[in-house]
Amino acid sequence: MGAIDVIEFLIVKEMAGKEKLIDLIAMYLEDKIRPSDAENFGIPRTILRATLQRLYEMEADREKLRAITMGVAPIIKEKVPTIISNDNKCNICKICGENLTMRNIFPEDHIKKRHRNLIRETLEKVVDEYRNVIKSRSLPGTQ
Repeated sequence: MGAIDVIEFLIVKEMAGKEKLIDLIAMYLEDKIRPSDAENFGIPRTILRATLQRLYEMEADREKLRAITMGVAPIIKEKVPTIISNDNKCNICKICGENLTMRNIFPEDHIKKRHRNLIRETLEKVVDEYRNVIKSRSLPGTQ
């Protein structure tokens, strides 16, 4: 597991409508908040802790995880569509129309199972753009 897994994980979170969680992950990795502060943003601290644990399983080096997350988070926010709408506490997939609340399915699980091709296509786009950002930073005279 490594950078690609982290990026895919963040893409699926964005598709599932969990933008706030991605923001909190970035803030935590920048040492701006503690997990207990997550509740001030409407997310239980246990959710943030569990998400961070999952990310650390994918990339154990905190500095690498921070660099990856900080590099791709803006790209993900700009390029990745949210495909799960949460209207009136009811999760509906915008692509296939499935009611996830009625079937008691986590949005992320639905996306991974039913829309794997969309994840793959989006992952390729995000990784390509991230590589371009890295290249532009490393070229002399581009900073």
